[in-house]
Amino acid sequence: MNSTLKKSLDLVLAEIGKLPEQRRELLSDLAKRIADKTNTENKLGLVFVCTQNSRRSFFSEVWAQLAIEHFKLGKLLQAFSAGSEASAIHPNTISTLESQGYVIEIGNGNNPLLKVFTDESAPLIASFSKDLNDKTLPKENFIAIMVCSDADKNCPFVPGALFRQPVTFDDPKIADGTPEQKSVYEVRSLEIARNMFFLMSEIDKRIN
Repeated sequence: MNSTLKKSLDLVLAEIGKLPEQRRELLSDLAKRIADKTNTENKLGLVFVCTQNSRRSFFSEVWAQLAIEHFKLGKLLQAFSAGSEASAIHPNTISTLESQGYVIEIGNGNNPLLKVFTDESAPLIASFSKDLNDKTLPKENFIAIMVCSDADKNCPFVPGALFRQPVTFDDPKIADGTPEQKSVYEVRSLEIARNMFFLMSEIDKRIN
């Protein structure tokens, strides 16, 4: 892990205990439900869902997978992201993650495959914007985590999901094209990171 990402991670770990009590309760309850569904024979998918799979859901996928690796839960869990419709991972999402220490290789096309690295080894994830019907997503043994209120409202039923749970975040899109754009995206990314690390720490407590 490079020094910039380690600095970001240290900041996240130092602040996960500062989440609001209501959010900690929600995540602790979700962790218990997730832990109850895990087994060593089949990885449980955590599919983070937003409207266009371009900002919050991708932040969630990246940070959740890093948290999974950090707590050594990789034999039990794998993070994914999806949208109620596909678009492309937004450039502001990519630049924010890069500024926080991730190395991202961008493929070709209007909706390119992104390989996200934490070091020079295999990528942490390889992902792109996709809808819930995409063939790369699990069709069973997964949990749908709705990270925006629109997706929560518009996707009341996710086929194949063991259950669905809203864990929503404000959309950084509101700052696009403004002087606050960079800071708003950075704040949202780290907020999501704190939530993902708290969630995985609670899962870890319940299964180890």
